Amino acid sequence: ILERIVQKLVGHGVRDIAISVNYLADMIVDHFGDGAGFGCSITYLHELQDQPLGTGGSLALLEDAGIRPTEPLIVMNGDVMTDVPVSDLLSFHADQESDITVCTATYTHAVPFGVVETGAGASIISMAEKPTTSWRVNAGIYAISPHVLDRVVREVEFPIINLVDEMMSGGGRVCSYHLDSPWVDIGRPAELKRARGEG
Repeated sequence: ILERIVQKLVGHGVRDIAISVNYLADMIVDHFGDGAGFGCSITYLHELQDQPLGTGGSLALLEDAGIRPTEPLIVMNGDVMTDVPVSDLLSFHADQESDITVCTATYTHAVPFGVVETGAGASIISMAEKPTTSWRVNAGIYAISPHVLDRVVREVEFPIINLVDEMMSGGGRVCSYHLDSPWVDIGRPAELKRARGEG
């Protein structure tokens, strides 16, 4: 999955990639090396095994690795399968003058039963047979302006949603960029099966 993510990013012109590693770090480093075989340069951000930092917390490791971004970063969860139009996302981020841009996807859930709405007493107001509902959900992909990295709490687990919340509550500008491409979060077993064509 990481290889697919790297290949997609390289296909969109991304040449500098940082991968935050913890569990199976040696296997990941052995596979990718310095990234030259994949058409990019890869830096590894090593979390301590007993201190996972989360997607947000690992951003503090960029400075430790000598990386001081001057342009917006693309931050992605490692269990997301999609094709992010990187240039479009970064252009949107700049046009909106956003501090953080959160990519969103459409998540649809079909209720496998007829849904009944009741009113006063035992009366039924309406019935809908196996309705489908959609929501806009966080796709686990972000564009982040460099100054936002100063808000990352170091050396503790710091989910990236905490960084988003902090920016919103502090008057920062957080925008939504909706993905039109197919999106699968394979961190859930059912979605992994679907991504494999098994469900």
